[in-house]
Amino acid sequence: MKALEDSGLFLQFRCGLKTINDLSYHLMIVPISYILLEKEKINENIKDVLNILEVWYWFSLFSGTYRDNMNKRCLIDIELLYRTIIEKKYSFFEKEFLHRYKDRFFNFKDYSDEDTLINNNDVPSSIKNSLKQYMLSKCPKDFIDKDIRLNSWKSDINIEYHHIIPLGSDLSTTISESNKNLRDNKDHILNSPINLAPILKDSNNKLSNKAIERYIKLLSGLAIEHHFIPDTLLNQIEKEYDSEKFYRDFLKERLSKIKVNVENEFVSLLSNIDIKYQ
Repeated sequence: MKALEDSGLFLQFRCGLKTINDLSYHLMIVPISYILLEKEKINENIKDVLNILEVWYWFSLFSGTYRDNMNKRCLIDIELLYRTIIEKKYSFFEKEFLHRYKDRFFNFKDYSDEDTLINNNDVPSSIKNSLKQYMLSKCPKDFIDKDIRLNSWKSDINIEYHHIIPLGSDLSTTISESNKNLRDNKDHILNSPINLAPILKDSNNKLSNKAIERYIKLLSGLAIEHHFIPDTLLNQIEKEYDSEKFYRDFLKERLSKIKVNVENEFVSLLSNIDIKYQ
């Protein structure tokens, strides 16, 4: 029970989960708990242990390893993490995990590949939730309240997910249908999970469907950076914000920024451990 509790704290503080019910694949808590059972063996290197667990967690989610056979994958990962963390066989982690599934990282067909995520073609809820949680795990600045950094562990912070390019931006529809109908149209490009960012509920209400070229000027440089908003496209907004080409370019570059940030974080987390990500 203590190992399960510690696993929940790890997922909340490191991985952006507000409750255990937010876990995309519930069986993923088993390998984490199995390792945290070994308190006496890992206490001296607990930071390195948590770093490896975090790399394993995000890499698994964005590579879709639990999409194949969840029960089998859970058993494989228990052995993988035990051999890596307890037995310190780091080359095993590189060869049997990072290298084996590297081609699937943000590139698993019909799950985490660019075409699925940007065109919003039946994006599985597991990858949608994982993307939201990753964004929240970075404790980003709020869009409007510049003194607030969002997180997953404070119950008094009410968070919603804002469409960076509001649904009302699509001028190919009438005003009356551009909000409700597009929100209901889950396949519309602006409903892509790559178009979402965690912000305070109050800020979301204030922004409402305000066009991006109006509210983007309110954001601080840190908020733009924390939310992976492509700064190279900011100067195009006033001219092209209502075109599908702009939507697609914007989302494509934001996805690229998220992927690069995750990979850079892997390198940083593993920097003191004899595990090479690239």
